[in-house]
Amino acid sequence: MIEYILLGSIAVALILVQIGQRLNTNQIVAVQLTTHKMMFPPQIRNARRVYWRGLIRQVPGMAGLNLAAKILSGLAGFMAFATVVQLFPFEFSFLRLRIVRLVINFVSEIPYSGLLAAGLGIVAAILWLVMAWFQFRQLTAADASHPGGPNDLYWTPPVQLRRQYQLKVLTHGLILVGAIIYFIFEWGR
Repeated sequence: MIEYILLGSIAVALILVQIGQRLNTNQIVAVQLTTHKMMFPPQIRNARRVYWRGLIRQVPGMAGLNLAAKILSGLAGFMAFATVVQLFPFEFSFLRLRIVRLVINFVSEIPYSGLLAAGLGIVAAILWLVMAWFQFRQLTAADASHPGGPNDLYWTPPVQLRRQYQLKVLTHGLILVGAIIYFIFEWGR
């Protein structure tokens, strides 16, 4: 019972951190809109996303680390879905689509899906923490080498850059703590 209270409070904290990340991104885009008046906010967001992907590709090994983090996160999510299906089998019995039934029947047979989800989540969260540190370091170096300020589309104000890093570390730290708590309580059963 206590693990569900802890995991619930972590989920609420995670939602609040995600709201903070969205607000921080909106502040970064608002600064860029002051000088790039002919662009729309989605264009700025997409340009910054493409720029970040380019920074990842420039450093050997980081693209592989990013791909591994994405794959492990997807597998952890799939195992978490399998755990939910196994905990609440009757809630999913009303679904009649064949492909959905096939997936639900498949995941209901996976042994130790909770432990697998937590273990994969722990490894993925650690990889995402490394990627957040790498992103902060790369963006700080890029901003220092291009002192164009808001005239440069990829420039990030230092306060928002630091806050972005702190929020990412907090997000993945909360996921890591939640996965560890779930792993410990699942292992004890």
